[in-house]
Amino acid sequence: MSGIMTPQSAQTVPVPPRASLRREAAVAGTLFLVAAAVGMVYVGTWGQTADYLQPSFGPAAMFACGKGYVNPDDARCPSLHAFLHPEFHTNRPPAVDRFDCGDLPPDMPVTGLTGFQRRTFHMLFLAGLFWYLLGVSWSALTPLFGLLYGMSAAAFYGLFRLGMNRLISAFLTLMLILSPLQLHYLVRLRDYAKAPFLLLAVLCLLLVLIRPRTWRTLLLCAAGCGAALGLATGFRAESILLLPVFLLGVAAFLPGGFIIRLYRITSFCIVFLLFFAATAWPLLRDFQGYSERCHPFLMGMAELYDERLGVRNDTYQVAHRFLDTEPQAILNAFGRHCGKAGPPLAYETPEYEEVGDRYFSENILWTFPADLCVRGYAATLRILDELHAGVREGMPRGLTNRSLQPLFHLRGALSDLLFTHTRYALLLLLCLLAVRNLRLALAAAFLILSFGFLSSVQFATRHYFYLEFLALWTTGAFAMLAWTALSMLWHRSRPSLGVSVPRAILRVMAFLLLLASLMLPLESFRWFQSHQLHRVLASYQTAPTDPVAIERVPQPNESVRVTCPGIATAGPVDFACEFLAADLDTSRGDVAFVVAYEGDIPDRALTWECRVPGAQGGGPTRVFFPVYSSRWDPAGSTWTTFLGLDFPAATADRLVALFRVRNSEQLPLLLTAVLPPDWEAQPLYQQFYR
Repeated sequence: MSGIMTPQSAQTVPVPPRASLRREAAVAGTLFLVAAAVGMVYVGTWGQTADYLQPSFGPAAMFACGKGYVNPDDARCPSLHAFLHPEFHTNRPPAVDRFDCGDLPPDMPVTGLTGFQRRTFHMLFLAGLFWYLLGVSWSALTPLFGLLYGMSAAAFYGLFRLGMNRLISAFLTLMLILSPLQLHYLVRLRDYAKAPFLLLAVLCLLLVLIRPRTWRTLLLCAAGCGAALGLATGFRAESILLLPVFLLGVAAFLPGGFIIRLYRITSFCIVFLLFFAATAWPLLRDFQGYSERCHPFLMGMAELYDERLGVRNDTYQVAHRFLDTEPQAILNAFGRHCGKAGPPLAYETPEYEEVGDRYFSENILWTFPADLCVRGYAATLRILDELHAGVREGMPRGLTNRSLQPLFHLRGALSDLLFTHTRYALLLLLCLLAVRNLRLALAAAFLILSFGFLSSVQFATRHYFYLEFLALWTTGAFAMLAWTALSMLWHRSRPSLGVSVPRAILRVMAFLLLLASLMLPLESFRWFQSHQLHRVLASYQTAPTDPVAIERVPQPNESVRVTCPGIATAGPVDFACEFLAADLDTSRGDVAFVVAYEGDIPDRALTWECRVPGAQGGGPTRVFFPVYSSRWDPAGSTWTTFLGLDFPAATADRLVALFRVRNSEQLPLLLTAVLPPDWEAQPLYQQFYR
C-alpha cells in the first residue's frame, strides 16, 4: 500500500534491512513508551471510577492471593466485598482501593464462575497477574492500562507505515495517542483490552497480503495473527467473529501463482488456527454454554441502534430497548414455542444458548438477511464519516488542566478539518491503489467492510473505537501522495503510474464494478426478506383472536392507562407472554401510546413507546405486539410486570379495540408490527434515512 507515484531520478542510499528494522523498532518503541506514559498518567489522574464490571474480578483477586482462578462468595468476606464493589460513575476514586489477602478466611467459600468470568478469562487472569506482582489494588492496574495503550500505539504505527513514511506515521500515531476517544475507552478496561490485539492481528494479516517475502515471514505473521486474535477473543468473545474473515481474506487475496498460493494458504491457515486455538483455549473449552451469541444480536436490533445506524422501517420492529431483559423475554417466549415449559430460561446457561442459536438461525438470519446486510453497510459508512474526535469532544473526560486545552483544541480542529466525508476520500484512495494493485485494493475494501459488519452487531462506539485509525490512515495516505509529488517536482522527475493508462483505467473500472456488485446480494436479500416477512405478517392477520376486556384509568400525568386484567400474568416463579393486537383509528392523524412495564429495578422495566402514523380510509390500523411478565429467579426477587397501555388523554378514544392472539406460543416470531390497510404495498426491509 505504498504511494501511487514514485520519483524516477531521485536516488537514495539503500538501507540494509537490519538497520531499517532497528530504526522501525526504535520509532515504534518510542511511541510505545510515550503512549504508555500518557495512558498511565491519564488513568492515574482521571479522578473517577469507570465501570468495567469490577464485581466480577473476584477470580483475579483469588488468583493473586494464591487461591487459584475461582469465584469467591465475597459476601462472606466484608473487606473483599467492599473492594469488589466500588462506587461507579462518581467524581472520586473507588471508596476502597486495596485488599489485603490476609483478610481471606481459610475456608473461603467459592461459587461457580459466571459466563462473564469465563468469556473474559484473559482480562481477569492478566489483572490477577498484575495484582500478584504489585498487590491487590485498583491503582495497581495502572501499568496494565499503560501496557495496553502502548501496544495499541505501536500497532497503529505499524499500520500507518504500510502506506506512508516514518514522519507522517509517527505524527498520526501521536494524534491517536492524544485522542479523547481513545483515552475515554482506555479507562474502561473491559472494552479497551481487545483493541491492541485486534490491531496487531490486522497488521500481521496485511503484512502477509502485501508481500510475504519469505516462508519464515509468512509463518511468523500467521502465528502472530492467530495468537493476537485468540488473545482478543479472551478479552471480548465477539472477536471470534473475525476468525472466518481472516481465513477468507488469506484464501482470496494472498499473492502468488496457483501452486505457491495453495502452499502458502494451507501453511498460513494451519499455523494461524494452531496459535489461535492455543491462546483462546481457556475460552473455547466450554464455548457453547456461556458465549452469549444470539443475545447481543437481539440487543443490537433495538431502536437505539437503528437511530445510530441511520436505518429504519415503520412497519415492524424486532426489539425496542437496549436492556438485557428484553432478549431474555424474547428467547423465553421462543422457548415456549420450542416446547420448553417451566421456569424461565436462565441467562448464560447451555439451555438459553441453545434456544438462542435456534432463534437466530430460524428467525433472525432466515427472516432478516437484508436488514443484517444494510446494517453492516450503514455501520461501515458511519465509522468512516463520524468516528473522529473533533472540537466538539474537546478535552478528554476528567482532564481539567487548562494549559493542555490549546493542544487538544488544535487536535480537534485538525480532525474536523481533515476527517469529514472519509467515505469519498477512501473510495478515491482505493481507486488509486487499484491502479497499482487491484488485489490489495479489493483486500482493503473486504477488511473495512468486514469490520463494519462486525461493529453492526451492536453499533456502540465501545465496540469499534479503535477503528478511528481508518480516517487518519486515509488522510495520511493522501499526505504521502502530496509528499511524493513535491519530491518529484523538486527533482524534476516525471510521475509514473507503473502501468499503461488504458490498463489503469480498466483496473479502476473493474474495482468500481466489483464494489457496486455488493448491491446485488442486498437486492436479492430484500426480495427474499419481503417474501418471508409478508408470510409472517399475513399469519398475524389470519390468526384467531379473542377480544380483551379493558379498563381505562386516568393517570396524574394527564394520560389514560388502558389495563388488561388477566393478560400476561406471571406466577411466583413463572414466565408469561401474550401477543396483543390493538385496532387504532388513525384517520385523524398519528396515534402514540406507551406499552408500560415495571420491574424490581429500572433495567427490568421494558417500557417502550409506539407512534403509529396516520392513514386515510380503509379501516383502522392494527398494531401487533408481544407483552411479557416474569419472575426471573426462584426467589422471585427479580421480576418484570406488564402494566398496560398509556395514551394521552386527548387521543385515548382512538383505541378502537384490543385483542389477544389465540395460541400465540405457536408463532415462532413475535414482532411489533404496524399494519395499516395498505401495509402490503410498503417495503418490508430497513432502508437508509441518513
